[in-house]
Amino acid sequence: MRSFTGPFLSGRLRIVAYAAICVLTFICLYPFSDYRKLPFVHHDAPIAVTASIAHSTSTVVEPLASSVESSPAAVSSTPIFQQPSLSTFKTSTASKTKARATATATAKPSASPTQQAENHVKEPLGAIVAAAMNTTDIDWMHELADDWTLFPYIVNNPSPPLELSIPQNKGHEAMVYLTFIINHWDRLPSRVIFVHGHRSSWHQEGDIVTLVRSLRLPALESAGYIPLRCDWYPSCPAEIRPVTHDAVQWGPGVHREDAERGISDAWETLFPGVAVPETIASQCCAQFAVTREAIQRREKKAYEGMREWILNTTLIDDVSGRVLEKLWAYIMTNDAVHCPPPQQCACDYFGQCGDRDWPVPPEGLQMWPSQ
Repeated sequence: MRSFTGPFLSGRLRIVAYAAICVLTFICLYPFSDYRKLPFVHHDAPIAVTASIAHSTSTVVEPLASSVESSPAAVSSTPIFQQPSLSTFKTSTASKTKARATATATAKPSASPTQQAENHVKEPLGAIVAAAMNTTDIDWMHELADDWTLFPYIVNNPSPPLELSIPQNKGHEAMVYLTFIINHWDRLPSRVIFVHGHRSSWHQEGDIVTLVRSLRLPALESAGYIPLRCDWYPSCPAEIRPVTHDAVQWGPGVHREDAERGISDAWETLFPGVAVPETIASQCCAQFAVTREAIQRREKKAYEGMREWILNTTLIDDVSGRVLEKLWAYIMTNDAVHCPPPQQCACDYFGQCGDRDWPVPPEGLQMWPSQ
């Protein structure tokens, strides 16, 4: 009989070995039986890919909003890009600009005093305020634009710029002058020249451009107020006598008596609690240079009261305008009679020091002091 003991035992040993290997394999792999715990695999990976594809497609083919609505994956995910608000953008831009400026300033050597002087922006000498009509040629103002800030008020313009508008075209140039002062009270220029708008006229010392350029600013700083006419004719030295009404008339005197009565009637309204002067006089004719300090000797409400009087008065414009015309020197200097001798005025204020034959006041009016 043939023995099968050897082969049988070898087979059993092999089976036992295989079984042992299987058991060991099972024991080793059992902790990783959950596929979600397998290393290097993330369960969100397919969603991330889907969102990326949806965004890519929307960027190239169709609007992002459309792709978000059609893609559930994109709806559940955070937007890849969000438009910043305008305020955020401005803040960010400002911060970056400031950072660049700081870096540039740090990197560049400081400028020499000469370079700083060359880079310095020249400040305007002041403002020129013109009360003009739409028929007035004010092109001359551009010749002074490099040195002065220009305010050309066109009083009969039905649609003026807001900064050049007036409440009502009434009172001639007085409405413009008062409106400028009121509207710019907190930022008044250091010097203001108030003019009618015409380039030349009998009542000013020559061409207005030449006159402004020849104005001696140190003299203005000292005087506070300078008329653009030095000749005494026809206003100095005693044009208005608001108490006794006995003025000696010099010249045509257009609406002089009406203006005198208007001053008497309006005085308490314009200057509450102040006694009416016996004589009021100054060089004509409502064109003058003045400093900020002179303007602000009076309170803002005083100028507002003057403008309100113009708006409410029943006097015709030719008279209400002349009431203020006769009072500008008093308003700015507090001198009821402000009549510097003509030769002194021309020389000290405008550098015109050559001898001139000035019109002499008629009999009954005081002559200016000898010079």
